[in-house]
Amino acid sequence: MDFRPAYHYRPKENWVNDPNGLIHYSDKYHLYFQYNPHGDQWGDIHWGHAVSCDMVHWETHPIAMEPATQLGEIHCFSGSACKDSDGRPVFYYTSIGKEEEGRGGKDGAQQWIATPSNDMDWLSQTSAHVMLPAMHGDLKVQEWRDPYVIRHGGRTLMVLGCRLEDSCGACLLYTSENGLDFTYHSVLAQDESGSDYAWECPNFFPLDDKFVLFYSPFKATHYIIGDLSDDLRFSPVARGVLDEAAWEGFYAPQAFADTHDRGIVIGWSPDAARGDWQGITGWSGCFALPREMYIENNVLKMRVIPEIRKLESDTKVGLLPLLEEDEGGQYVLRLDVELEERGAVQADVLRSKDGQMFTRIRVEADGHMSLIREHSTAHEGVHTFVLERQLAPMNGKAHIEIYVDHSIVEASCNGEWITARVYPSQEDCTGVAVALTQAAGSYELAQMENCRK
Repeated sequence: MDFRPAYHYRPKENWVNDPNGLIHYSDKYHLYFQYNPHGDQWGDIHWGHAVSCDMVHWETHPIAMEPATQLGEIHCFSGSACKDSDGRPVFYYTSIGKEEEGRGGKDGAQQWIATPSNDMDWLSQTSAHVMLPAMHGDLKVQEWRDPYVIRHGGRTLMVLGCRLEDSCGACLLYTSENGLDFTYHSVLAQDESGSDYAWECPNFFPLDDKFVLFYSPFKATHYIIGDLSDDLRFSPVARGVLDEAAWEGFYAPQAFADTHDRGIVIGWSPDAARGDWQGITGWSGCFALPREMYIENNVLKMRVIPEIRKLESDTKVGLLPLLEEDEGGQYVLRLDVELEERGAVQADVLRSKDGQMFTRIRVEADGHMSLIREHSTAHEGVHTFVLERQLAPMNGKAHIEIYVDHSIVEASCNGEWITARVYPSQEDCTGVAVALTQAAGSYELAQMENCRK
């Protein structure tokens, strides 16, 4: 069975993880990403590169950044891009060297800068403006990585994730007048639960009339909505989960603003759900569809960018319930449902003809949403546990979108998401079925074409 996603981007082979350096520049979207050019497991981390005119059809370009071994670098960890005052992109990333030389990821990470070639295909790194852990004075910082940079109020702001004082995950804030040399400012936010070992891949940016921070604490990516004062103090007003999947399908997302003033986020979809199963080799990981962010009643929500509809064909519409067979492994299902007080809707995707194998998305009127994989495969070792979340109040209305692409299922209800990786073991897992309980509604079902050039 073909598990390789067809309309979710990934390079032809090898390992990928975090999206990096996302930027819209000269009418092109650039997706850089963590990449191992030598195998399908994590290691020897470079920056891969893909380019698109619409965030739908992606073209893989050559590796954009490789470790500067002559400078003692062995990995180019995650980072971001920001346009300087002249509108030229500058890239910021975490440089990792040999642990025995004091440059390991836990205690010896450094933050470096890279500048792009004119065609954006090559990033030249420099340690000339290096940021070192010693810049924090008496504050002990470990697992320090993943710079995210924006321009705000005439200066440049950077956030970094870390483990703070051997106790908890945190996000640290830095400022710069020239976008090159940074000064430590403060702890922007930190774990208050006592359960987060460290925070990775923080993002901090304005959205609507608020600021948003999200971070990945080795589990589901969390967000904080708040206000930023003139002296750069962040006051939270709401918290939530961006996508419930974590390592099961959505982790380490990165946000950027395109030239249409949209806040776009792209997440990494790991293949950790393969577990101990060795049925796939040669590649690992892909990227979730680009989603546009918005705030509604102090909840951070997302919708897939409308450009994705370019891939849709053979669209069917009608009233629910729905039972269709042989839809293939790549499609989108949209449902608009009115739920009574105890109503529910469930959609089975990647469903076998005998109805015994399927992945189920279920939404109940009380706002409980679940992505159920218990019957998704018979492959031994594959993760099949349920993913679930509590949605914001629905008031009886559910707009559900489910994007199915061979081994990835992205499901949303009213802008809140669960993403998962699944690996059906029957060749005929191509069907779609929708059932209702004390509910009524309509559906739209469309085939999806390939996105790669």
